[in-house]
Amino acid sequence: MQAVSRLDYVSFGIIPFFAYRITRCYECATCGHQQDNIQVDKFIPWYQIATKFVGLMILATAMLLFYFQYQYDKNLQKSIIETPQVNDFYLIDYSLFRQESYYQKQFMVVKVIAADTSHIAVQLANYRYQRKNQVIKAIKLDNLIKPYYFSKEIEQLKRVRVAELFEQGVSASSEA
Repeated sequence: MQAVSRLDYVSFGIIPFFAYRITRCYECATCGHQQDNIQVDKFIPWYQIATKFVGLMILATAMLLFYFQYQYDKNLQKSIIETPQVNDFYLIDYSLFRQESYYQKQFMVVKVIAADTSHIAVQLANYRYQRKNQVIKAIKLDNLIKPYYFSKEIEQLKRVRVAELFEQGVSASSEA
């Protein structure tokens, strides 16, 4: 008879996430018969326990990477909003932008024509889309270079107003 310690752990496939129980018993080396409920003073080495938390470490690392990528993207969008340049494009929710009483999702592209220290001159697109992926598809298909895609009217927006709209989630930036 020899003393045996086993870790029971939760796993996803072959990747262990965390150990939840230690089973200690005497086991016969020849037949495998176990005697339970016996106090065994043998400790499990730390590296055997640590390897059972590999999945949890991978999951935590992935979550941290996604969080830092999200923060980086948000800061990049904010910097583009704060320092607009000519030919920058913004994706906006038209209903929130116009503050309509009846909200209906309508996404459109806004093109920056000119920018100075206090105002931004923009052109609104003539086309509105029900979903964001439709706008992205229009951009990928080069619809923005069509002659009548943007209206001829130019709107003046204050930079402070554009920053407020971004904070409210009305606009998202994309660089040309």
